[in-house]
Amino acid sequence: MSDENRRKSNIGARLNRKKDRIRALFRDYSDDSPSERSLDHCAKQASSAKTHRPWS
Repeated sequence: MSDENRRKSNIGARLNRKKDRIRALFRDYSDDSPSERSLDHCAKQASSAKTHRPWS
């Protein structure tokens, strides 16, 4: 394995660990917790903001 490939796979592994940590954090919240709801709300707002851009 070349150094370049090894470096890329290390970065990938690190990113995956980070994602798993974040997922674990959110798994701690119960389904009906306010934080989960507001996260959902933020996600919806963000996605609608992306699609509807009056200034573009």
